[in-house]
Formats: sequence, C-alpha cells, structure tokens
Amino acid sequence: MKKDTKLFKMLAFSFVLVLFFASCHNLSSSFAGRGYRQGSLSITSWNIQTFFDTQTSGREYSDFIGTKLWNDAVYVKRLERLCQTMEALSSDLFIFQEIENEAVLVDIVNYLKTQGNPALAYSHAVFIPSRDDVLGCAILSRYPIISCTTHQIDYRFEGKKQPDTRPLMEVLVQAHFSKPLRVYTSHWKSKSGGAEQSEFWRDAQEALIARRIRETGDQLYVFAADCNRDLSEFAQDGQYIVLDTEGQRLKTQSPYLFDAFADEDGTYFFQKEWNKIDHFFIGEALHILSFCIERKGLHVDKDGIPYRFSIWNGQGYSDHLPISCVVSEKMNKND
Repeated sequence: MKKDTKLFKMLAFSFVLVLFFASCHNLSSSFAGRGYRQGSLSITSWNIQTFFDTQTSGREYSDFIGTKLWNDAVYVKRLERLCQTMEALSSDLFIFQEIENEAVLVDIVNYLKTQGNPALAYSHAVFIPSRDDVLGCAILSRYPIISCTTHQIDYRFEGKKQPDTRPLMEVLVQAHFSKPLRVYTSHWKSKSGGAEQSEFWRDAQEALIARRIRETGDQLYVFAADCNRDLSEFAQDGQYIVLDTEGQRLKTQSPYLFDAFADEDGTYFFQKEWNKIDHFFIGEALHILSFCIERKGLHVDKDGIPYRFSIWNGQGYSDHLPISCVVSEKMNKND
C-alpha cells in the first residue's frame, strides 16, 4: 500500500489572539511565589475536558447539543471554577488542551481577577483549533508571544481516513532568558477505537515534535501536551524520554524520570489505575527546578482523583489533573 506523507506548516495569523483585558481586582499568588529564584518561569499544562461555550456551532459533542442542562449559568460557573484554580496556581504560562475556540479564551481572561494586577495579568494568548475545528489548544502568557506557527500531519491511504488531529503549536515567548523560549503544545490521538488501531497516529505525532526539535536545533524549549500515551509506553534512557522520527532517536528531558519527582502517581485515573499521559518534554538548555502533578485543591476529590466535569449536574472541573513545572536557563553546558 502506497503511503503519501506530507507535512504542512503554516503561520497561524488568523488564530493568534492578543488579549489586553483588565479588571479592578488583586490576587496573592501561590505557585509563582514558591520561592524560586529570579529568572525562572512557571508553566502549567492542563487538559480541561471538553470546554465548550454555549454558542452552538454543530461541531460540539452530542451531550452539549439540544439540552437545557448546558446553559449560560452552568457555563459561567464552570468558568469561575477554572479561574479560581488558575488564580491559586498563578503560573506564568497556562497551556490548555480541549478548549473550543478563542471566545472561550476571552471569557477565561475576563473572569480572572488577576487582570487588575499588571505583574500577574495574562496579556498574551493564542488559540489553535483541531483540523476539523472541534476542540483545540491554547496558551495564556504573562510574557509576550512574539510568533506562532502550527505543524500538521497529513497521511493519506487508500481506503483509510485520517481522524481529526490537533496540530502541533509552536510559539516563541519573550521571557527573561537569553533568547525567546520555544513552547510547543499538542493533543495526541486518543485510544478510542482501540489502542493498537490508533497507535499509528500517536507515532506520527511523536515523530512530528521530534522532527521539529531536530529542525530548529534549539534546546531552549518546553513541550507540554496530553499525549494519550503513558510514560511506560515511551522509550527511556535515564532521565530522558527517547523520541523516534524516521529511524532517528532524539532525547528529551522528562520530569517524571528525575528521582526528585519519581513518586508522582499520574494525571488521569482510568479503570481504577493512574496513568501518566500528560507530559512535559524539556530541552537540555533548561534546568527543571520543580515539577508536580497538581493534586491539591477543589479540582480533586478526597482521594486526590480528578473531579471530572459532568454535564448532568453541571459540577466538576476536568478528568485530568494539571501538571506544573518551573524552569530556568542553564548559563553554560556544565550547569
């Protein structure tokens, strides 16, 4: 069977959204104020589970269409719960998976009380939809986002249709490092329809990020994503995950594999088992000062299990736990 493989890269100008909203509120931070030295950057990545608004486009999941259970009041309450968690974490960058559109991003910003404090406000944001425009990824940043590019896989087979796939988003963030930080995010194909049957698409998305890291030659990067692939399913070498692209191997730092963070259970609880499917891959030019799975707060139950959102009662947050890290730039190769 002949395979025609193409990699598309395009500037995402039509989806770049820079936000400058403000409100008259103040906030005391928690995560950003945990005592890390100046020059560090805190990042939280979170799959926020089917975060639709209430404007029906016809592309929503069926549970959200034609029901009185999903309405403006329930949506606002969900926004408020998300923003309360964000305010408690107070990371410099928030990276979201499963957000419907840029309008939801605007609503999140408008409900954040941090916007009245210039030191804590999120003044820069970008959203990129999935290929079929259902649920995409977004980044909120306290630092300027100076560019955004997306990269998409396009595999074509006889008699086989490519599923909806989210692109790889790549942004440059002008933080306080010697050059812009390269931040990647994506949301890899789920295992619905069978783990083995869908593995090809996750392999393709793994190859895409590995290829892009190799192309740039830039080790000042953070990749944050829901990979729908447990840590145990990746090749490993010490503190590194080993990515594969076209037969070439590429090492990238994984906080899960550092002894200091090895006791973290998982981010997704499925069939009474924890899975580490939400990941940071971190370039060699960065120190990992801190890493944790955020399992304290109202977004978890008494056992630390994610308090998933349920449309039937309008309660909950997400079926994933957020992950957070703090990074700083290495000053030389021996750091």
